[in-house]
Amino acid sequence: MFIVIEGMDNSGKTTLINYLKKSLLNNPLIFEKFSKIHFTSEPYGPEEFKEKFSELSSPIFSNSYSLSPVTESLLFLAIRAEHLRKFIKPKLEENSLLICDRYFLSTLAYQSHLKGVSCEWLSSNMKFISEGFSPNLVFIVNVSEEDWKTFTNNKRIKKQLNKLDCLSSSYRELSEAYKWASEKLIELGENVINIPSTFSLEEKAQFIINKIVEINKG
Repeated sequence: MFIVIEGMDNSGKTTLINYLKKSLLNNPLIFEKFSKIHFTSEPYGPEEFKEKFSELSSPIFSNSYSLSPVTESLLFLAIRAEHLRKFIKPKLEENSLLICDRYFLSTLAYQSHLKGVSCEWLSSNMKFISEGFSPNLVFIVNVSEEDWKTFTNNKRIKKQLNKLDCLSSSYRELSEAYKWASEKLIELGENVINIPSTFSLEEKAQFIINKIVEINKG
């Protein structure tokens, strides 16, 4: 089963995934259905492929020059093609539960809505590299403006902001981008589920686990 967890930069998404990891590994219901649980992310890939994926993604995060939105999109798609063939599909063939931090929805939000790359062009290329394969569930981690500002400031203090974080749009622009991208993904037939911003960290994790268990009943 392929689960994607999406959310704008500084939404608390990665913190949620780290918490979810511990919760899933301690949940016997999950292991009744799946042989293993794997975690990965885009554009960084799984732990065992981080060095190789870093070589592919380094131009995106380089501070020495700026890529055009189309070039940036092509690099993200190239990374995703490798990710699918070398890790995602092989792990799913082993009856694994695979959780991915970001996927195509983020591409639509950032590269299409915010940077103007054609949605149709991106969708066509995505269909080609994925061969029609798509996630079972896509969760969007919603965040209030107040919490978003707190998370952003904390990362700035810790100097954890990368080049793309530093160029981030406003909260309103990011919210609009993710809303638009989620609607596009639904139009493409994907199962998109919003996680309320009012939920606590524990409630968000349990919400995801409940949906995974629910879809695998029977």
